[in-house]
Amino acid sequence: VYDLAASGAGIGAAVGARLLDTLIGAALAIVLRLVLWPRANAIRMPYLQARTLRAATDAFRSRWLGDGPGLGEIQRRLQAELLSLRAVHRDTLADRVPTAPASADHVTPVIDELAVLALGITFGRAGPGRPNAEALLQRLDQLTGALQARTPPPDTDEPMVLPGYPRTEAAVNLLGSVIE
Repeated sequence: VYDLAASGAGIGAAVGARLLDTLIGAALAIVLRLVLWPRANAIRMPYLQARTLRAATDAFRSRWLGDGPGLGEIQRRLQAELLSLRAVHRDTLADRVPTAPASADHVTPVIDELAVLALGITFGRAGPGRPNAEALLQRLDQLTGALQARTPPPDTDEPMVLPGYPRTEAAVNLLGSVIE
């Protein structure tokens, strides 16, 4: 570049070298993106799913049993985890990773639904009762463990029953069936 300031400099050689450097950099970026990035998103997905499910479980626990830190802190954490999960899920779907399990596309929307339900519990509404709430939390802990270990969840004899919370009940039962 400094040689271009001198009179009679070879502008054609400098432009050609710069163009070659740019083409090599662009080709390298494309190859690395195609080879490394899709696998990175697919590998991160179960970890983010487990973190979001854990945060939703903590929100249910705090609201229904009064355990753990304040609900406001838990809800902020859940919102942050949910945003991360949604962003990586969109990227994973766009990457079309052939090695990702087919059910991986179904796990995230169910966890998303549970997170939204955990965020939307109203303060005036009665909880499902301590035994039912504890059973739900235990099942959510099992499902989180299965996501972290990347194993199927333990089988249950009966579907989860949560009186007064049919959408939460359905989402937990569905999540247990879509985790591989």
